[in-house]
Amino acid sequence: MDVALVQSGTDPGAGGGQIVSLGSLSYVPLWVFYRGDPIDDVRELKGRRLAVGGAESGTHALALTLLGATGADKPPTELLPLDRETAIEKLKAGLLDAVFVVAPAEAPSVKKLAAEPSIRLISFGRADAYARRFPYLSKLVLPHGVFDLAADVPDRDIVLLSPTANLVARDTLHPALAYLLLRAATEVHGGSGMLVRAGEFPSPREAGFPLSSVARRYYQAGVPFLQRYLPFWAANLVDRLWVMLVPIIAVAVPLARAVPALYRWRVRSRVFRWYARLKQIELQLEENPGRQVLDDMLRRLDDTERAVNQIPTPLAYAENLYFFREHVDVVRRRIIRRLSNERDAGLPVSA
Repeated sequence: MDVALVQSGTDPGAGGGQIVSLGSLSYVPLWVFYRGDPIDDVRELKGRRLAVGGAESGTHALALTLLGATGADKPPTELLPLDRETAIEKLKAGLLDAVFVVAPAEAPSVKKLAAEPSIRLISFGRADAYARRFPYLSKLVLPHGVFDLAADVPDRDIVLLSPTANLVARDTLHPALAYLLLRAATEVHGGSGMLVRAGEFPSPREAGFPLSSVARRYYQAGVPFLQRYLPFWAANLVDRLWVMLVPIIAVAVPLARAVPALYRWRVRSRVFRWYARLKQIELQLEENPGRQVLDDMLRRLDDTERAVNQIPTPLAYAENLYFFREHVDVVRRRIIRRLSNERDAGLPVSA
């Protein structure tokens, strides 16, 4: 079994995988009903006949823990492992001195016993001490008259000790299923009751088991973002895809930056490689060439300009063409100026 509902302070049994808590769902108080003079602690039950619940029950485990802590479990105390209904009948018949019952405040058997005039209910005077010694126990106050306002039952505030009902699972349980269980638990157990305020449960209370990492995130952040807006199957699918998307994104983001730069370089390189010819012509101009060479340089410039104009270039990068043409004009003007100067001087032009 991967999921179970257990009482805090009990062992859900062995099996594969670590047991983790998904949270507490409700209070299940310990009720100690007894006959005789008023008492305020289980240690005063020493030497009496006590029904402590079935041998495998959570009631039995909790009763032995408290009785053992106070030394009230030793002879001549009689500890009888009776089931709840049998124990209640024997207590009503006067065959038992006390009965330990772990049950919600709304349980009919609890209300009936609380209304019996010959039966009392222990109000724990040392509840704070027990809660400190056993962290899975909480101190609760059952309000005066909450069971029956007309009959005034109970006739005073009663201090109770309460473990909690807890949802536990193996740590191998799929996180998606854990979230579904927690959402269902919130809908079912999120209301108010005799001993609980609305929204108090489910909660990450001490239960004797480590809190699941999924439950911790649920209590801190609530329902996962995707599950708020998508059906469960779709949210779960997207969540799984993230495992594959993360490495893809890790590769795609650098590529998204590199590809535009590579494309820009590729387009510009079609134009920029012609600058080598332009530079060659400009260097040749520094050697004071003759008219024939200057005319040839002009023809080469025109051929270069025509060739560059025929390069297919996206509009976003057309400015590179115009920059090149401006630079061609700069060199052309220098050549024309050199030819003009030689004509005006009337000097013979060497070949």
